[in-house]
Amino acid sequence: STGDVQRQMAASVAQQGAQQVVQNTGSGFREIKAYIQENPASLKVACFLIGLVLMIFSILGCFNVFDAAFEPKDYLKNAYNVIFGLIICICDGKESW
Repeated sequence: STGDVQRQMAASVAQQGAQQVVQNTGSGFREIKAYIQENPASLKVACFLIGLVLMIFSILGCFNVFDAAFEPKDYLKNAYNVIFGLIICICDGKESW
């Protein structure tokens, strides 16, 4: 019947669409993976700057520059963030630094 034919056609089109999505997604992930593995200078600079910003805002938070009513756990979080920001900067900074 025509209903069965339409369902078969719809299933076939859906299957082809799903296969296309899987192929495109896989190639996109491979492209991102290749970009990250090469670790170009722009990616290192971006990570270094993010680590630096994390450190700066965490240090400002430790001194309560933003007038936020902090509890002791918030100071501890900021101290940890300073350490993690420093680790990020060390990992992504120039080796000569």
